[in-house]
Amino acid sequence: MSDPFHQLDSTLTQVWQRLARGTKDRRAATRNPTLATVGNMGPQARTVVLRAVDPNAKTVEIHTDRRSLKVAELTKNPNAALHIWDAKANLQIRLRCTATLTHADAEKWAQIPENAQRAYGGSPAPGHEIPRPDAHDPAPNRDDFTTITLHITEIETLHLGSDLHRRARFAAPSWQGHWIAP
Repeated sequence: MSDPFHQLDSTLTQVWQRLARGTKDRRAATRNPTLATVGNMGPQARTVVLRAVDPNAKTVEIHTDRRSLKVAELTKNPNAALHIWDAKANLQIRLRCTATLTHADAEKWAQIPENAQRAYGGSPAPGHEIPRPDAHDPAPNRDDFTTITLHITEIETLHLGSDLHRRARFAAPSWQGHWIAP
């Protein structure tokens, strides 16, 4: 049996394959990474849904409401990180990124199922206090739809192997990998 985490090139291949799987398979460990941003009160982390992956451009994409706190945070400071834990593979993936925001993209909006469009828009805006759980009108609004494209500048993996823990780092622009102490 060959362990892909014994070689740098196959480790990086595994990362991109797993990320791509997360955009298609709701049960994939990479489907719901944790996005970390820098806010006024320090680090902020939340679970997001991975929507697209481009290994050639070294980008991943998530969607959000334009009025969300993460948009304000990324507008002020575009540095972000994604964290993924794949329990079955004993694999941690950390992506260091810079974000670009695109608002109200009609082409991407048209690709979102109508029932899912309800996550973008509505009243009041995300994060506002409401008196009860149903005191929110989830009316879809394309103007509030935002695509966050995360341009990956560094990938770090930690594989907790039964024989040996292996940690690797890959960074732009060369993406040449290096082993680092776990």
